[in-house]
Amino acid sequence: MKVAIVGPNSSISQAIIPLFSKEYEIITVGRKNADIKLDLQSIDVPIKLPENIEVIIHSAAHFGGSSLEDTCDALKVNILGTLRLFDAAVLSNVRQFVYVSSLYSHLTSNSNQYSMYSLSKRCSEDILKLYSKGKKVKLLIIRPSQIYGNYYSMRKHQPFFYSIIDKIKKNEKVVFWGGRDPSRNLIHIDDLANIIYQSIINGIEGEFDCAFPSNVSFIKIAEAAKAAFNSSSEIYFDTSFPDIEDINIEFETSLYPKINFYPRITICEGIKMLSDFMKTTPNE
Repeated sequence: MKVAIVGPNSSISQAIIPLFSKEYEIITVGRKNADIKLDLQSIDVPIKLPENIEVIIHSAAHFGGSSLEDTCDALKVNILGTLRLFDAAVLSNVRQFVYVSSLYSHLTSNSNQYSMYSLSKRCSEDILKLYSKGKKVKLLIIRPSQIYGNYYSMRKHQPFFYSIIDKIKKNEKVVFWGGRDPSRNLIHIDDLANIIYQSIINGIEGEFDCAFPSNVSFIKIAEAAKAAFNSSSEIYFDTSFPDIEDINIEFETSLYPKINFYPRITICEGIKMLSDFMKTTPNE
């Protein structure tokens, strides 16, 4: 089987490439460090895929920003680029198209975490579902929650999480705003990679959330880091600041029984793996 991975420099792609390369031929597609050059922002350049690709895994994304340029680029990559890539898959008789979206696509405008990224991801999902009707390509949409793991490239998109890890590693004080302990949903990159792999080899289609079965609080993240690094850091809540909101996204887990695989790496295990990685791998 020939598998095309779009966005090979993303952490998700770096995690799934070793799984597929054991048995399948991998072709990377992207702006740099790829077998085939493709810039999804260049909406006027036709997308032509190589022959005999059976599966496309699309994990490339633009995370937006506050400027008009960033907003337009997010629209080009996440919506128009994704649609054009799917159409190229249809024309090339690709069997399965896997779109890695985000659990944040469920957010509404009243959330502080609502952004051009979450909005464009939701729009691209809706457009893909509409456009894929009547097409032979199987469409699989996977929405991971916040992803963490042993890749320094992940720091850019999870700065708050990794700032906690860094401070605790250095035995520094950690201060959370507000007087309550908010929660997040975190899934380890290795679990996500295995879920994508199992979904593809099982020929799954449809749209599915991809979250850890339970949320984790900030205190539990900090305590797991303290244990992993044997740290003496002290944890405080500063009530002079407003409380940090929970991200109360209702998610479903119906994908896991279909592929007979469930996320298994707890926050304690995941941060211990991260600490071992940080102790042995120089910071890039």
